[in-house]
Amino acid sequence: MRAGGETFRPVFYSDTRDKRALPPSGCAIHPPGYLLKSEDIADRLTYRPHHFLCSLGFEGKGYSDRFTANMTEIVEGRLRQPEGAAVEIEVVGAADDICDPCPSRRGSGCTAQAKIDRLDAAHAAALDIAPGDVLTWGKALERMAALPADVHQTICAECQWLSAGMCAAALARLQDKE
Repeated sequence: MRAGGETFRPVFYSDTRDKRALPPSGCAIHPPGYLLKSEDIADRLTYRPHHFLCSLGFEGKGYSDRFTANMTEIVEGRLRQPEGAAVEIEVVGAADDICDPCPSRRGSGCTAQAKIDRLDAAHAAALDIAPGDVLTWGKALERMAALPADVHQTICAECQWLSAGMCAAALARLQDKE
């Protein structure tokens, strides 16, 4: 549950949603009244809530060659670069930039949509995020570092990658830095 008693509910957008749409004034990055410029939005990523921890634990494995290449470009090519902490990410409740080439994607959803919704709800609650929120990767790292060390056992319980231990190891490394 989010502050104020709100519960995470997935929000579905069409595949042709306008990524240039402005977030609510006073988002996590920009002060109230700030008018976004096109360059602020051009490089912004979109993420489902559970993809924050997926990106933290990513080790070059994926559902298909196209999916893995896309995830590598996002995580290694953007987030893990020296300027990666400044990358803006808009939280969405539907298919995002990581989902784009996934073989399980069906429009703005997934063949395992019920499971994905549960993963998103658990991650959204743990990270205190919701669709429409905008935060930097650096801020997301701070939120993940503040999570309990064993949080993945609960919020990632249905994930097929949990047993590989990649996310748990990455979270432990992040928390050791703090």
